[in-house]
Amino acid sequence: MRFFVLIAIPLAAGASIDCSEPDRIDVMLECPSPDRSLLAVLFWQAGGGAAGWAEFVLTLQPANVPVTRPPTGPGGGAEAVLRASHAQKFELNWDANDHLSVSVAYPDLGTVLYLFHQYPMNGKRQVRVTFTELESDPRDVMPTHVTCQSGSLRIENPPSKRVK
Repeated sequence: MRFFVLIAIPLAAGASIDCSEPDRIDVMLECPSPDRSLLAVLFWQAGGGAAGWAEFVLTLQPANVPVTRPPTGPGGGAEAVLRASHAQKFELNWDANDHLSVSVAYPDLGTVLYLFHQYPMNGKRQVRVTFTELESDPRDVMPTHVTCQSGSLRIENPPSKRVK
């Protein structure tokens, strides 16, 4: 019985690390809608120390809301539409003010944790989000390639900004 208790304690401690607050948050891309009223924001966040975790979070939010960190739950101005553990490439394309196309290449061990196809759920303006999985390249390594297309505006691999 003691053997089980000794094993269970480290497992429980390790499980709590995955739920920890991020130690680091970077904004990798800010992609405005064609009318500049909304922003698609791609965050990378990590935490958990030696047994760490990392994820990409794509959010939609009003352009007049400061870009500070991914939302932790529903409500408020910003909403997460995608959470993924790994990604090699993100291509964001605003087809219209109410339609965002997101193409993502995941490595073989990447996990999509959350996907949401509409923003906001109960607001005045609905934005449809469509997702396409791109073919991953096993030779492709960090850093993740990011692009934004919004009307005539094209943004490719801007420098990331650390927010925490």
